[in-house]
Amino acid sequence: MVSQDQTKLLGAVLVGDNIEYDTLLQYALNGIDLPEHPESLILPASGCVAPGLGADALPMTATICSCHNVSKGDIIDVIDQGSCELSEIKSCTKASTGCGGCAALLKNVVWKSKKIFVNILPIPARSCFILYKWNKFAASMTC
Repeated sequence: MVSQDQTKLLGAVLVGDNIEYDTLLQYALNGIDLPEHPESLILPASGCVAPGLGADALPMTATICSCHNVSKGDIIDVIDQGSCELSEIKSCTKASTGCGGCAALLKNVVWKSKKIFVNILPIPARSCFILYKWNKFAASMTC
């Protein structure tokens, strides 16, 4: 179901394959304008490529984890405060510790943030990459 002007998703009932649920939920919850061909969001490929809705398209108020009511802004705040590992971000925000349905979106939010923290190896010394995205390059360092 879409708005009268056909620019906003108001709701949907998915039967069968519901792989696009997370994307549709974000469109509905955050009032994001529908793409030029909104049918591409749910129908099999027919010449139109399904538009991606990455974390960078979501507002800071977007709910990432509905089990624990964690917003994108909550996650970014924890990262800005120095959380380096995904497990730390989960521990601080409780995101992705309920049903786990938001795990992929949580990782996407972390990856798309200005500071990207990725745990690389289970070595004794705490180590991670800190990548700063500046234009089209990234610098890395150990924290």
